[in-house]
Amino acid sequence: MSENNYRITDRPLFLLRYIVQHTNDDHKVSLADLIAYCEQHGHSGSRHAISNDIDILNRYGFDIICTKEGNKNFYSYGSRLLETAELRMLIDAVAAAPFLTARHTACLTQKLASIAGLYDAEQLCATVSASNQSKSVNGRIFLSIDIIHQAIAASKKISFQYAAYNGQHNREPRFSEEIGFSPYSTIWRTDWYYVVGWSDSESAIRAYRLDKMQIPCFVDAEAVKKPLDFHPSDYVESYLSHTNVYQKTAVTLECENSMMNYVIDQFGEHFPYRHIDNTHFQATIPVELTRAQHG
Repeated sequence: MSENNYRITDRPLFLLRYIVQHTNDDHKVSLADLIAYCEQHGHSGSRHAISNDIDILNRYGFDIICTKEGNKNFYSYGSRLLETAELRMLIDAVAAAPFLTARHTACLTQKLASIAGLYDAEQLCATVSASNQSKSVNGRIFLSIDIIHQAIAASKKISFQYAAYNGQHNREPRFSEEIGFSPYSTIWRTDWYYVVGWSDSESAIRAYRLDKMQIPCFVDAEAVKKPLDFHPSDYVESYLSHTNVYQKTAVTLECENSMMNYVIDQFGEHFPYRHIDNTHFQATIPVELTRAQHG
């Protein structure tokens, strides 16, 4: 096939990339502009040919919208994989995540913003608010996440060295030996990423922060199976609250009506409650008792 034929065959994809990147609801491109742009880059075609290319793209599920203004057709890209508001939420979460390095934060922000096209991407990046929290210096967290999930999928163990800071603010190994570990899940809580699983050295289920781990290594050994009734997210919640007995019980609170927002913020919206009088309500909420509380 000649180079010219290749360009004709590639033209629909060439058009798609341009329309996705350069248009939105407020920035449309005319058919004449598309013809001129294609000719500038060696993908020339008639009005009928380019209109047909766009019809083909629409038949394959790409949302290219045609609007008529006077006698001219204008095109823009419609529904995207993620809407601008969804991208804003994800970008803000990335900016606030302290387990990401500054470089990874900038890279992820650019990748997410690119989904929106050039015009919206510029606005998304321009309004990113940098977190006041210090960013992690461990730039290998993505590699660690990948290795951990490969191990989970293969039901294999991993080993890693865990770091801590000394009095001189330097990272050093927290333990004399590497930790042999059977990973069950990774969980993001309270701004940090944790891996939960069985620790061979402690003969117990433990949670470790990924930003404090060196890059894990695969171990050619079967992982210790996760208990059927074990829920990693519940364990991390208990771990973070420093409890060592995970017995749940129900506690009934009697509160003034003005406290309802605080109770919901702390325990969520779904708990039994009833009105006592015009100024008070009663709420029954689940709590986990520590050994001290449990006696």
